[in-house]
Amino acid sequence: MSPLNRLIKLGLAEKEAAVYLALLELGEAPVASIAKESGLKRPTTYIILAKLVQADLVQELKENMGSRFKANDPKVIEEKIQRRLQLVRERRKLLPALISQLNDLSQKESKKPVIKLYEGFNGISLLVDEVHNTNQVRFFGDGETCRSLFFSAREQLSNLQTVTAVIIVSSEKELKELTELAAKAQTKFLLIPLIMPARDLTNTSLVINDTKLFVFNDYPGGNGIIIENKDIVSTMTQIFKYVLTGAKQRKPACHVN
Repeated sequence: MSPLNRLIKLGLAEKEAAVYLALLELGEAPVASIAKESGLKRPTTYIILAKLVQADLVQELKENMGSRFKANDPKVIEEKIQRRLQLVRERRKLLPALISQLNDLSQKESKKPVIKLYEGFNGISLLVDEVHNTNQVRFFGDGETCRSLFFSAREQLSNLQTVTAVIIVSSEKELKELTELAAKAQTKFLLIPLIMPARDLTNTSLVINDTKLFVFNDYPGGNGIIIENKDIVSTMTQIFKYVLTGAKQRKPACHVN
């Protein structure tokens, strides 16, 4: 490998390497001689020499008749490389702590919940599609929302396999109707009823899967949100389990399918 190519591999640009080698051949020379020896134009040679002076590879000797230039001892290159290697070693020592800190920041960012708002009939339809595009969900809400959400034409395209539902109903009649619908459904249902007066029924229902919390308000024409956050979903799942246990103690669960 030629000296020119070796210098390029060590980090010099091709023209910088050419000027430096020309100066080693010439010893001490004016710009005109350096330009001729390196095969470069004089303005370009001036620019290259300024860079090499700044890099301590060349020194400028100012005289009354103008400047002359001289290449510094090639050992300077070795010293510069050694300094770079030392700097790399020092920076490598900082890497483990830095990577750990960056990972912590990344995890904090990933813990921020992603919240999507859906409004109107079309928006709610997209929200329902998300619910049906999963295998297993937990439902807490009123019987009418349960009926519209799970027992409709959309069921034929659903991926749902299991629904555990704590259903708030106002009468045994409503519970019976929902149980009959669940018996005909292709999805396996576990219905746990909470019977309470109609005046106490809420317009908000929740659906939970492994990664998301779905909130329906005034379904089917109102609005809803999806919250994607591991901690929130985990907390809501635990709350659902407590509600489920309490509901079972009040009235036995109804396994369907």
